[in-house]
Amino acid sequence: LQIETDGFNLFVRHLNQIISASEKGQVVIREVMERFLRRIERDAQGLPVNFYPFTFSDPMRDVPKDIVINPAVAFGRPVVRGTRIATSVIRERYTAGESLLDIAKDYDLEMKLVEEALRSEIDQQAA
Repeated sequence: LQIETDGFNLFVRHLNQIISASEKGQVVIREVMERFLRRIERDAQGLPVNFYPFTFSDPMRDVPKDIVINPAVAFGRPVVRGTRIATSVIRERYTAGESLLDIAKDYDLEMKLVEEALRSEIDQQAA
């Protein structure tokens, strides 16, 4: 019996099914739930340490793990993977009129990482 969480609900894996313990034993669609649970990294004790949010509105789309949320980094704000650069800082600079190219150069980031940071901020505002 393996217990997992998405941060809000508890799930139990049993007989190749994922059952929501929070929803009185309701069976969830395994493929959908696993896409969410794979975006959580755990430590040796099984505690969540990194969460990689979806940066597209469609959670079924394959999304890179370029943006990470870790409570021990930047006070838990989303940052670009491998850095302490908050995605909100990139959004603020972009909305202030700076180009993505200038932002990428300033932080020595690949353009795709700057674009993912901006996309994650746009999706958060839309939610």
